[in-house]
Amino acid sequence: MKKAAILLAAVALFACSQSLAAEGKKLDKAAHEQNKAVELLQKAATQGDAEAQGRLGFMYLTGKDVPIDDVKAFQWLQKAAAHGNAYAQYNLGSMYASGKGVTKDEAEAFRWFQKAASQGIVQAQYILRAKDVELLQKAAAKGDATAQNSLGVMYDTGDGVPKDDAKAVEWFQKSATQGDPKAQHNLGVMYADGKGIRKDETKAVEWFQKAAAQGYTASHYNLGMMYADGRGTQKDEAKAVELWQKSASQGLAQSQYNLATMYADGIGIPKDEGKAIEWFQKAAVQGIVQAQYNLGSMYANGQGVPRDNVRAYAWINLAASQGVAKAAEMRDYIKKWMTTEQQIQAQKLSSELFAKMPKK
Repeated sequence: MKKAAILLAAVALFACSQSLAAEGKKLDKAAHEQNKAVELLQKAATQGDAEAQGRLGFMYLTGKDVPIDDVKAFQWLQKAAAHGNAYAQYNLGSMYASGKGVTKDEAEAFRWFQKAASQGIVQAQYILRAKDVELLQKAAAKGDATAQNSLGVMYDTGDGVPKDDAKAVEWFQKSATQGDPKAQHNLGVMYADGKGIRKDETKAVEWFQKAAAQGYTASHYNLGMMYADGRGTQKDEAKAVELWQKSASQGLAQSQYNLATMYADGIGIPKDEGKAIEWFQKAAVQGIVQAQYNLGSMYANGQGVPRDNVRAYAWINLAASQGVAKAAEMRDYIKKWMTTEQQIQAQKLSSELFAKMPKK
């Protein structure tokens, strides 16, 4: 019995030795293949392959398949980054930021993060945005009105910071009281909409007036809307027209459209269809869809201009393609009165107009 037990033990030991030997061979083979892969990568990197340089730099940085070596990581990442490799640029920025493998240099880190961010590396974009917020907060805390307004916009939109309407109002107020017209306008919007502060249309009008007095175009438009609707102030359509004329002449498309409707209907100003055509045209070429439809309708009916089915069709076709109600019906009606040649001209003109529209 003892001999049998010893024999069995020997067999078990022999079997275990065979298993360890097989496992060792697998490990040796894997190590050989790994070394071969690193060798090939190094060869490609030495020959100037930017992707290989970037991968090799990352491997030395993280210790993947090679021992960690910050100096070598920096050397290879620097080469790859110089060749435009976006990931290498980001990793190189990280090394400069932390001082790994190179003397810490925030300016250089920022430069490489900018390059990586411009190529779409999201992590770099986040870092830069966070840096922007940090710098803005420092400037805003020192009383910089522009920085205060910018910070307010960021809190209002949630761009780079958590959205917080109350904080947005806080920063807009600081900047607005220093006379910044953008902040005055933004604060007016917050009061008008009741965002981050109790809704107060009278206060909204006050801040829009301050910004408008400094020539701020958007406030001319908003203040005009308040006068037109009698919100926060006594209704005064003539005053609305006056304000929209200012912002319309400065190129604000929505004011151009509003002014055109006032001329078309004779509200707040004597009716003048020629002027209505002029302002609808300006708004239409800037992409105001309803202006395109109204302009087409006026050409179709000969209001303010000689009747012109080609132009009518072209403008209404643009509006129809953008979902304006009844535009398709109006277009098909006009088409009945057009020759085949006129239809071709109208389609061509519509395509040309669409090509010139500002891209959204």
